[in-house]
Amino acid sequence: MERLKIIADGITDIGKVKRANQDKICLLPQWNIFVVADGMGGHAGGGVASSISVDTIHRYFADSRDPNLLPSERFLSAIREANLEIAGKGASDKRYRGMGTTIVALLIDGMIANVAHVGDSRAYIIRDASIRQITSDHSLVNQYVGTGLITKEQAKRHPLKNVLTRALGMSENIDVDINSLQIEPDDIFILCSDGLTNMIEDEDILNTVISCGDDIPLACRSLVDLANNKGGEDNISVVIVKCTEA
Repeated sequence: MERLKIIADGITDIGKVKRANQDKICLLPQWNIFVVADGMGGHAGGGVASSISVDTIHRYFADSRDPNLLPSERFLSAIREANLEIAGKGASDKRYRGMGTTIVALLIDGMIANVAHVGDSRAYIIRDASIRQITSDHSLVNQYVGTGLITKEQAKRHPLKNVLTRALGMSENIDVDINSLQIEPDDIFILCSDGLTNMIEDEDILNTVISCGDDIPLACRSLVDLANNKGGEDNISVVIVKCTEA
């Protein structure tokens, strides 16, 4: 593809059980940046943390004019800056002590898709009518799966499945995983919180998105509705980005 057309939309929903929505989504098409953050922490701390993360990324790209940094480098710097903001807020205000947030973010730079994440919010790619998870959960049960202690099926029901090994705000220094992919015609990227993936299977995501065709808002709404119909046990957030030839 010589020229890229990007169609994107997103939705966040409180779900059927939680009393507040601590997820945040952010679409910044002027920089081709798309973000999902899933906050954690009592006394509204999770909502504060996820808000800080998306607000910091927005502000960083609005203010940053450093010509020496590549877009992907600015992307990582923005996420690290968000981590410092959250950690600092938690340290200075006892109401927010221990708060944090996951983050999964997509930056499209030319024909390259840069996917960054911390925590267990996920990114998927749909290509050639199949779905693949791009990110690897920073969670205790995923470590167990990686070492062979439990299977993927056992991980879905494990009592420690919500324990994260990495999240923004946990410490002043954070490792941000980033994957870069060459974009192909009709690639679809899906960013989501675990409120979606704990309720429905990857195949459900694939079939729902494909059935909606080019109607990206409908695909987002349909995924959220499906997760709610399965129980909606957590906040649910989805951002879908489709790349086509202009």
